[in-house]
Amino acid sequence: MMRFSISDLAFGGFKATRLESLPPEIGVEIFYEFGSDLYWDKRLETVLAGRRISIHAPCVGINLADPTDENYLEVFRNTLEYAKKCEAEFVVVHSNEEWKGEREEVMALVESRISEILTLAKIFNVPILLENVGLKTNGTLLYDWHDYVALIDKFPEANALIDIGHAHVNDWNIVEVLVVLQKRIKAMHLHDNNGRQDQHLLIGKGEIDWEVYFKKAERIIPQAVQVLEYVEIKPEKVVKHLNKVVDKYLREKINKQKS
Repeated sequence: MMRFSISDLAFGGFKATRLESLPPEIGVEIFYEFGSDLYWDKRLETVLAGRRISIHAPCVGINLADPTDENYLEVFRNTLEYAKKCEAEFVVVHSNEEWKGEREEVMALVESRISEILTLAKIFNVPILLENVGLKTNGTLLYDWHDYVALIDKFPEANALIDIGHAHVNDWNIVEVLVVLQKRIKAMHLHDNNGRQDQHLLIGKGEIDWEVYFKKAERIIPQAVQVLEYVEIKPEKVVKHLNKVVDKYLREKINKQKS
């Protein structure tokens, strides 16, 4: 039976309190860098209490592909320490943001830093998921499909999070992705787009074939957390939207959520 979570991407600041109305069965993924520990401590007492939590590691203030970024390890140490504190199910890591230089050299830098992060993660006993990131349409794609598979293979102590929106823009065959990486995929980022931009639209508002995705995903990655990562959705619409997705695409219906 599929488990669903909602990213707090659309609920920063004061809007986060409105997530309290969601059923406890719906998990929340938080962008840790968008708040202080004081902010998240308060959220743990209210919005996040009794709920499954995952953490999105910093990706705005940190870029593992930038050789001048010297604070990454300290930032990740703080992130992993907090993930342990709140018993996060996993921490999502971006391999890179914008990058420049020779691809092989940049990859070597990124992978050396991922190795350091995984060493820290072992100390804190926090699972790491490496997300497929970058877009070929804006020149930020460092790890295309075969490179991403090689990255996952290189780090058996980590696992995969597949962002279906990124995969769609980069022309990845989502069925192939699920089949090849099914044993390593522990979570998905679900959002839609027009095939050119990373729009983070609601499921069904872009060009992704969700019938194909859910038909395969329900069969071979049923335990992977399905994180709705939308740039905009009203809290009071989340339950209705999720129930609509379940009714339309899933054969094994989860219990209807009540708003």
